[in-house]
Amino acid sequence: MLTATTVLSLSAGVDAGLGVMVMTRGRIRFTQLRISDNPLLPPLPELYIGIYVREGADTQPLLELADDLAPLLRPKPDDVVVKNTEYQVLNKAFGKARSLGT
Repeated sequence: MLTATTVLSLSAGVDAGLGVMVMTRGRIRFTQLRISDNPLLPPLPELYIGIYVREGADTQPLLELADDLAPLLRPKPDDVVVKNTEYQVLNKAFGKARSLGT
């Protein structure tokens, strides 16, 4: 068993053959890992993600950040190639989050 503090470290361990880990299919796109539908492993439950923005007068920047992130969280077919624009959108969203102090 490998315990690490970052997904990058865990991914490196899996890539080295030290084990398996659960990741969403969309997140695997950003790694060198491969999808395994091993019938010996138990099936995983469905995963649901939501973006919730607090109410208030100063929430416009948060709403814009949520709008930027939402398309990145939506499931994509396995055969869709990650486009460079997805990385750019992700970097832009993280830049906005940093500027908001989150």
